[in-house]
Amino acid sequence: FNLIDYQEMKTSNKILLGLFFGLLATLIWVDFSLQTVYANINLADAFKNYQNVPVQPFKYLKITGGNAYAIEIRQAEKFDMKVMTSRASFLKTNWQKDTLFVRFLVAGAPQNRFANDLPIGLMISCPNINGILANGTHNLISQWNSNSLQIGLSGNATAQFDSTNLDKLIAVGNHQSVFKFQTANQIHKLSLHLNNSSSAYFEGIDYQNFEPLLSDSAILVLKQQASEKLRSP
Repeated sequence: FNLIDYQEMKTSNKILLGLFFGLLATLIWVDFSLQTVYANINLADAFKNYQNVPVQPFKYLKITGGNAYAIEIRQAEKFDMKVMTSRASFLKTNWQKDTLFVRFLVAGAPQNRFANDLPIGLMISCPNINGILANGTHNLISQWNSNSLQIGLSGNATAQFDSTNLDKLIAVGNHQSVFKFQTANQIHKLSLHLNNSSSAYFEGIDYQNFEPLLSDSAILVLKQQASEKLRSP
């Protein structure tokens, strides 16, 4: 029997026991901390998974990023921005004069242009807006009532319109971008320019004056009602 080896084993066991109890104490502390955080969450709050982002007034919006998460652009009484807490590190913003620049650098994939069930990663609200430029992002434009709006898409970007009431809309699509007029859209004058294999889908839209300009393998898809209106004098 080697006394030195025995003493070394005894020391090693003490170290292992110390590490074990230290790890156990850490796990208990983390569990307690999570319980405290969870207890303070209002489960009835629709925005419980989002955090506020400071925002200044703007007239124009320029967005770049990926389309793994949707960006909702909604009309509201005041300027506001919320980002999904788990994706806050992917968001960068800055202002130049009357323009808000947004970089939401989540992942992207071309097939997401046609997705209807993407989670909302970023919410932007404002009383009114003159123009939107979006590159690579999936944008939900809902509940807008305005005299005029200009929107330009590029880089596989998508703009999905729902419940909009616009006197004039100028929409320009480049580089395989997609416009989707999905539900309850009222547009008096629609000027639509599609280039570079971009596309537009008329599903829920009522317009009075339509000025299309398509080139470079662009696609326009109309449901029966929209198609009949386009053919009528």
